[in-house]
Amino acid sequence: MEETKINFRTKVWVKNEFFKICRDQNVNASARFNDFMRGVIKESGSAHSNTQTLKDKNTRSLDGWRDELVNS
Repeated sequence: MEETKINFRTKVWVKNEFFKICRDQNVNASARFNDFMRGVIKESGSAHSNTQTLKDKNTRSLDGWRDELVNS
């Protein structure tokens, strides 16, 4: 899988709180951002939203397997 790095600015408290939530849910922040971005792409109806990666229910999603593990 080809990967890329994304950098952006946010408030320190936002970053710290987000990382704390991820740690509490036993999920890394990178995985959560990937889930979020895939969800936005899918909801937007983008041409890429029909790719197998996004259609496959076994891939990460906002309501995906990580959430099921945390909630069980």
